[in-house]
Amino acid sequence: MVYIDFWASWCKGCRIVSKNLKPLYEKYKDEEFINGKGFQVFSISLDTNRERWLNTIEEDSMQCFVNVSDLKGFDSPVASDYKTTGLPHGYLIDGNGVIINFDSGFQRTLDKLLISNN
Repeated sequence: MVYIDFWASWCKGCRIVSKNLKPLYEKYKDEEFINGKGFQVFSISLDTNRERWLNTIEEDSMQCFVNVSDLKGFDSPVASDYKTTGLPHGYLIDGNGVIINFDSGFQRTLDKLLISNN
């Protein structure tokens, strides 16, 4: 299970989401699911400032997530591919690569979705 988290360092709501994702990551990272093992957060930053992006990862202790950015902000092709026009935004992907939920903001039921798939 992978949660794709679109965020930016300047987005206060995104930073709250990241803090809420960390305990879920710790809880499910080694869990057995219906069609796969483990849970990962794939964190895609829509920042345009490399230093600010990296500093936020450090400040918010996001090193346990997979962190990527092309520093193109909303001009990033991946933002377009996932129809990301606002932040925070995320998708839960199952072990078969199927999007089982998406949310423009923190998914309050993410814990329930993860439980129902294991």
